[in-house]
Amino acid sequence: MLDQLWRRIRPVVRLDQLALARDLSVPLADLPLARGITVRTAAPEDLPRLTAAMQQVFRRPLIEEFRRPLQEEFEERHERGHVCGIAEKDGEIRLMVWVRFDEASQLQMGAHVRLRPGEVYAYALFAPPEYRRRGLATTVGDFMLRWLGERGVHRVYAWANSSNAASLKTVRRFGFRRVGRVRQVRWRLGLRAALLNHVVYDPTDPLGEWCSPQRLRFAGGLSVFRRGQVL
Repeated sequence: MLDQLWRRIRPVVRLDQLALARDLSVPLADLPLARGITVRTAAPEDLPRLTAAMQQVFRRPLIEEFRRPLQEEFEERHERGHVCGIAEKDGEIRLMVWVRFDEASQLQMGAHVRLRPGEVYAYALFAPPEYRRRGLATTVGDFMLRWLGERGVHRVYAWANSSNAASLKTVRRFGFRRVGRVRQVRWRLGLRAALLNHVVYDPTDPLGEWCSPQRLRFAGGLSVFRRGQVL
């Protein structure tokens, strides 16, 4: 009886995230880039268009996710020094990706890493459905990695869902590799508090150091760090 009830309500949820890293001292490969697209970093006057491009795709208000209007979220990101790389054509935002220089947070898991000088965290890659699979992620990613390298960044970090094959294929194209893995068990109900954070990282890999217990912190739950090969 209890087993049936457990399976029906599924009171726990399991998250599985891969920690990725790219050493910018290694030259970028020559990749096929989209043509006829303007690629650049966004200016403050672009923020309303970024908001509109993202908001029109979602039927439910994004305020439920960010706990405030999306325009305010983007404005605060910009004020904090986050940079958004964009692809645009004919006045339309066709893809965006953000980078930040202060921390590498995975909010869903409550994971936090304070970044050091020369490190950056890439997050929030988004394109409207009609502009996906057109090489825009490759084009903007190539631009942003070169832009960051020119400004003294030597390591770029990212989180990716282990089941998101398309995302993993894209980052591999840029030379990112898996340096850590976090499996988390958390309550689905109530406060959705974390129960267990299981981290695997390779201490012999310099790029995996950001997943070490000295740097990676969780908002709650029991954290277990294991040294080994990241699969």
